[in-house]
Amino acid sequence: MPPGAVDLYMTMLFAYQGMGNLVTLTKPGDPNTVYYNALIDFGSTSYYECDETVSFVGNYLTKGGTTNAVLDMVVISHKDNDHWSLFGRLLEYLNHIGKSLVIKKLIFGGYYGTYSKNKNGENIIDVLYKCVPNPTGAGNYVYYAAEGSAYAAASKYAELDNYGGVQFMPVAVNVVASVSKSKHDIIVNTQSLVVAILYLTESMLLPGDATADTIEYINTLLKGGTANAIKLPQMLSVPHHGALRTIASNYLAKDPDLDIAEEFAKAIHADNVGASAGFATHHHPDETVLSLFRKYSITRPRDHDYVSYFRSEAKWKVTTTDDGVFTTYLTVGSDGKALGAEKRRVLFRILADGTFKIALLPVNQAGLLQMMQRPINIATFPPKEILRKFVATPRIVP
Repeated sequence: MPPGAVDLYMTMLFAYQGMGNLVTLTKPGDPNTVYYNALIDFGSTSYYECDETVSFVGNYLTKGGTTNAVLDMVVISHKDNDHWSLFGRLLEYLNHIGKSLVIKKLIFGGYYGTYSKNKNGENIIDVLYKCVPNPTGAGNYVYYAAEGSAYAAASKYAELDNYGGVQFMPVAVNVVASVSKSKHDIIVNTQSLVVAILYLTESMLLPGDATADTIEYINTLLKGGTANAIKLPQMLSVPHHGALRTIASNYLAKDPDLDIAEEFAKAIHADNVGASAGFATHHHPDETVLSLFRKYSITRPRDHDYVSYFRSEAKWKVTTTDDGVFTTYLTVGSDGKALGAEKRRVLFRILADGTFKIALLPVNQAGLLQMMQRPINIATFPPKEILRKFVATPRIVP
């Protein structure tokens, strides 16, 4: 299939305190004709909060009465369960409706032995491996023995997949953390598999729970000129849900050293950033982190709301902005947290003609095809517009 032969949809799913990204490639102008589906992370700390997300994905993958739910690729960035726990719920849901899950490619960051095991002695990799019909086929089951990147001179890793001119590239994986063994959470987050999605002249960047050490590794690639393809992404998922402590090079939320993060934000220069927001004890996304990236984002003619944690006030707040900052919560609940708060999926699209669009979508909207056809558009970015100014599009409600 030649380049420019698909429309690319990247949906930041609602995952409470968690992460899930659904990538779909369709026939240009025809979202009913789906060529390719991938999940890059799919987990949460709260099953209850994500029942709608699980059923949404399950119903979409089995639309039209298909025998199996097929994912062309599954990527798990690292071992933390808020990046994979919803796969178990998805398998339960599919079993309930009499369907099976088929995974063509299974790829994970971190190390197999670090993934927690269930009462049967299996971890999530074992469980999903059973869904891969041909795991010994080239590129169908991929893990990494050491630190590396597709853009490194040494430990150079191959692309994850390529369909219709859409490339999935490993930007960094299993980066070695600079901390002692006692800071286990920093070590495993630093190992996150960072994925770049490249299409036409545009890109999106999904860093998982990348830390300051991961970012410093990427900064080195950027300074060396080998990773220019990932610069100026249309969309960047904020590292580690927008956590302040882990993006600081001294790994402190109090008096954080943000020099490395500032360098990354400037070098990447993302047009839009998104964070999976959740009112958990970790308090991300932190407004300080979002502010690092906001200064490089593009404004649009329509305001929207996002939710972040203001550490100086110890409070969750709603910000109304025309900057390219998006979260999966739009409001703060009556309890100052999640109770009754409004949820959203955030849809980023690169169309075959190079047009880029953003839409905010109700979590309870029926299905992906309806979502694609009837989005609440925030803005449209015309192709090959050097100044990258957004053009407003009409508001279309479900």
